[in-house]
Amino acid sequence: MSDDAIERLHSNWSDELPRGWCEWKKRVDIEGIDVLMNQMCDIPNLDSVHSRRVGHLLGLVVSPKEDVRAYVDEHGNGTFELPRYYSDFGDEWKDALYSVEDGHSLRSPVVEAALRLLNGGGRYSRDEYTLYNCLAADDEPLPCPLIREDVGCVMISPVISAGDD
Repeated sequence: MSDDAIERLHSNWSDELPRGWCEWKKRVDIEGIDVLMNQMCDIPNLDSVHSRRVGHLLGLVVSPKEDVRAYVDEHGNGTFELPRYYSDFGDEWKDALYSVEDGHSLRSPVVEAALRLLNGGGRYSRDEYTLYNCLAADDEPLPCPLIREDVGCVMISPVISAGDD
């Protein structure tokens, strides 16, 4: 990751990020949000199979908070409530934690990985996090931002339909 991207990430969010658990390689634009996409990950306390499979499904937001708010205002359709404990996340790769009528969903291990990236280790308080529903935005699912206020934001890629890999 470039020094410029790290500097922007720290000035817009927190110097706690990025943690050394993922390779953040590719820089992409998601509806005006500057995002660093992950490649391989080794996230502590996440099953090693799940940890490897979250590659290319998470994006660390470099853009300022105001840009994320504008994205949510335009594409968001409410929020999802996070599980109270890590043990409440599904164990299977195909488990959909959140779904909308069209079958678009967020996979449980991917949401857990995003939460762990923002939280670090140990317990978390749901009150510190907001997961926005952008699955039904403009009839086309968009990545859903998971925000930990004053720490960072991770964009979570949706599964287009229940049968997609």
